[in-house]
Amino acid sequence: MPIVKNDDVEVEQMYPLVERKELIGRKMGAAAITMGEITIYPGGEIPLHSHKVEDVVLLREGKGEIHMDGEVVKVEAPMSILIPAGVKHRVVNTGSEPILIIFGFPAIEVERILY
Repeated sequence: MPIVKNDDVEVEQMYPLVERKELIGRKMGAAAITMGEITIYPGGEIPLHSHKVEDVVLLREGKGEIHMDGEVVKVEAPMSILIPAGVKHRVVNTGSEPILIIFGFPAIEVERILY
């Protein structure tokens, strides 16, 4: 049974002020799921993008904005967000503390389509 200690997972620099850790996925032997965490530091953002599969976002810490299909929603932890497949979305940290997101996808091949 694959078990991972989150602190031992390598951090990937996704964008300026944005770090990502893939905790569960292909590297661990998953057949149909990807899960991990993203930290967005104050002033940072995940740019506008979409996926071909649903995206589950658990906002664990921080506050900011999520832009989905042209609508802007203020978000503050704790919150859960379901982003349907194909929906353009962006996350911006507008607060003074880091945002911590737990993300999940129902696939191991997850393409990020940037706009």
